[in-house]
Amino acid sequence: MPRLSLAFVFSVALVCAAYLAQSFDPGALWAVSLYKAHLMALGGWGGYWLDRALFPYDRPHQYLELADDADAAEHEAKLQICAGNQFHLAMLRRATITFGCLVCVGLGA
Repeated sequence: MPRLSLAFVFSVALVCAAYLAQSFDPGALWAVSLYKAHLMALGGWGGYWLDRALFPYDRPHQYLELADDADAAEHEAKLQICAGNQFHLAMLRRATITFGCLVCVGLGA
């Protein structure tokens, strides 16, 4: 199952709810609000996949590794950063691309 598939399903549910709200009460603004929420969900989803497409070999999770010490059995989810600031820069890059997509979708129709 692809990543962020739950966000895509949520976006489809929002657009279905917007069409249902429009059909029940054409003058209400609920349909517009739900449709804009759908567009923002798609913008975030698209921004994530745009980052994955533009930088296929530079993913943020590649800079994290499980700890190798004796206490690793106690702390299963303990992570340590192995490449300095590269993790932070990769996360900042992904957030910036996703933010740009959200702004573009928010300013559009």
